Amino acid sequence: MLRRPALLSLLSLGLVVMACASKADSVCENVAACENGGSSEQVQSCQDEAKILKSEAQAGGCGGAYDDYYACADEHFQCNGATASFPGCAADRAAFDECLAQNSATNACGELERRTATCHTVDAGSLTPRPACTAEHACAARCYLDSVADPCAPRSDELSASASCAQRCPR
Repeated sequence: MLRRPALLSLLSLGLVVMACASKADSVCENVAACENGGSSEQVQSCQDEAKILKSEAQAGGCGGAYDDYYACADEHFQCNGATASFPGCAADRAAFDECLAQNSATNACGELERRTATCHTVDAGSLTPRPACTAEHACAARCYLDSVADPCAPRSDELSASASCAQRCPR
């Protein structure tokens, strides 16, 4: 049986650990609970992708917009059936996406563009416009760059790994 001081120490530690969870971590836990019954795998995947996205945001000077969006999403989270939503957060998400787009030269979007600029393929840019550098695109670009050895000639297993990673990006 734990003595009272030991019990208080454990409770205090638990409160400190809970207080250290980020807004993004909380959003990931809520979304997983809503959509997949709290799947710990989905929570961890979401949290991993949120950390990647936070790094991309900070690299491009968008850390504040990232924080604002996740603070709003944490505060306004709703679960409707098995669908997570964040009513009232569209403006924060748009501001975050706009910041990423304006600073794409310093995040994964710009890096992907630079690393594939010399690829010898049909210029898809002339057929379709490049997607705007949104949170989803920056995350997917980072997944691709981290999954492939040669961005101009990815192997099928690398493409599968990239696609698996990108499925967890915020939408």
